[in-house]
Formats: sequence, structure tokens, C-alpha cells
Amino acid sequence: MATYRALLLGATSSLMPALLQSARSSSLHLRLGHTWGAPGAFTGAGEPCVVIDWQDPASLERALRACNFIIDCTEPDFHLTERAAMSRGVRRLRAMEQAVRQSSVERWVVASCASMLGEQPPHRLKTGASAYLPCSGSSSQDVRDAMEQECARMAADGLDLALVHPGVCLYKKMSLPRFALPPAHPLNAVDAREVARAMLAILQHGRAGASYPIGGVNTTWAQLRAHFPRAARRAPHDQRLEDAARAGGHLLSAPTWRELGVARPVASLDALLRDL
Repeated sequence: MATYRALLLGATSSLMPALLQSARSSSLHLRLGHTWGAPGAFTGAGEPCVVIDWQDPASLERALRACNFIIDCTEPDFHLTERAAMSRGVRRLRAMEQAVRQSSVERWVVASCASMLGEQPPHRLKTGASAYLPCSGSSSQDVRDAMEQECARMAADGLDLALVHPGVCLYKKMSLPRFALPPAHPLNAVDAREVARAMLAILQHGRAGASYPIGGVNTTWAQLRAHFPRAARRAPHDQRLEDAARAGGHLLSAPTWRELGVARPVASLDALLRDL
């Protein structure tokens, strides 16, 4: 992949530091795209950066020029009302779709959230075919669902786009905020670096229109909380983490790792947290 270039989007996503680190160690040439005044994890990066204005088609054309892939971790604007965040998110996707169809981009990989895999009975595993019921979760989950449905529409219209659904993403030096969840609440915890590894593998080995659960260890809320010091649980709000945790459920991610042809992540929570 030495001659391939990827545009990275989502500078303020909690996934981006791990993704940026993994992409740098690959043979991809990177271009970093962010909106004006929001460089986030791209601050001080050595790779070429481009400022994107989602309402300016010329801006998108310049960002995509000579790019083969898009790796998109852009988070919705949750500081807006639900209706405004949903509208802006869908309009952003449609603007990018129009630009992609006129570019040389071969594949667009979008990171969604485990909350989009729908609620299932405790004894069942969530799969890529699980479905979210609108209005069954939080307003932020409904925003994610609207954007994911837009991605599904684009894929059905022939765009080479794949979705990934990470569980609760853990990363170095993170703190675990307090959530009002039952101790036995089921969830899946995954190293953010494993999510990055999966997204890079999808560029080569994924399928257009596919939906990939990206999980690590199936556990419970109480077991996860026990690994974090009480004093460290006051942390900046992370809507991605909250949505994945509140949706909960265990993920059936073995088929994802098998299809992508890469080794599965560690099998225990202790090992996962020790390796962060």
C-alpha cells in the first residue's frame, strides 16, 4: 500500500490518537482533514493538514485530491439540539458523498458506535445484522442512527462504504466517568488501537456495504469499573464512550476478525487493561 493515500477525518474523536498512531506505522501516506479552528489530535502533526468547510464543495475536492481512502471518525455535533445535530450530520455525509463520487476514492470507512447494534436480550450477542429501534435510546443514539441510515443508503446506491461498530473503547491514560448503570450491565471493552487496526484492515480486506462489530472482551460494567481508581472517574465527557456503554450488550466480533484476516484481540479484561 506504499502508493496509497488516506484522508483521516475526526480530529476531536477519542479514537483518533490511536488511529493516527497506527496509520503512521502502516505504509499509507496520510492527509489530515479538520474544520477551521478544530485541529484536535492533529495539533503539531507532521503529516499534511487541510482545513475543510463542509458547505464548500471546492474545499472537499481539494481535501480528497489524490486520496484512495477515507477513514472517518467524525463525531456528531452534540452541543446542538438533537434535531440540529441530526440535520448537520446528515448534510455533512451528503456533501462528502457528492465529493467522493467525483473523486478517485476507492473506499470510505466510517466509525459508528456499538449503540447502533440495537438492544438484545442478555443471552444474545449483538452482530452486524442487529438493528437499533429509533427512540429506544438517548437522543445522541438517535442522531447516530440517522447518520448510520444515511451511510446505508449511500452503500445501497453503490458507494464503496463500510461501517465499523466499536464497543467501549479504552485507551492509555483514560479515565472512566460515572454512569448510572446496573453492576451486571453487559458490555464489550476494546483497545482503541485494535479498532484502528481493524479499520486499516478493512481498507484492503473489507466488503463494500458491510457492517463490522469491533469488540475485544465481553464483560460487565462492574468489572470494568473495578479496574479504574475512584479518584480517576471524574473525566471530560466522552459521548462516544457513554453511548457505547449505555447501549451495552456483548458483541459477536469473531467473524469480523476472521474475515479481515488479522489476529483477535486479547481475551481477558486484565490483559487488555495491562497492555494499554
